[in-house]
Amino acid sequence: MKNNSILYILLIVGIVPATYLFSITLLFLYLFITDRNIGFSEIIMIFCFLCGICGYIGLITTLKGLHKTKHIQKSIFLTLGLIGFVIFVNYSGMNNFWKWVLYFEEPDEWLIIMLPLIVSGIFLVLISNDFIKQRKKL
Repeated sequence: MKNNSILYILLIVGIVPATYLFSITLLFLYLFITDRNIGFSEIIMIFCFLCGICGYIGLITTLKGLHKTKHIQKSIFLTLGLIGFVIFVNYSGMNNFWKWVLYFEEPDEWLIIMLPLIVSGIFLVLISNDFIKQRKKL
């Protein structure tokens, strides 16, 4: 039970900044969709935003049952969120982003952006391990 409490705290620590990023994503998604000049780059960005929304949904659905239920659904949502982030960072031309991540230059911004990703990664590993354990039992 103590282990579950730690996992719930970790999940909530990831959801709080993710909620902020989710609201910004909704705003930018609206702006991109209502833009009359939608080209290839805008479609890529809209795809990234939709993947980010899926990642947020993955974190929220993980609240129910943590990593022990709905393995495939949660894995898909969390993976889409991570994929959307990677595509967004690489496509939007943030040249110094990876240096910024590795050197932890602005801790407050770093935590807001990276905590949801780290928590998603941790829960993806936990979900995968639990899924494999359940499959071995069968």
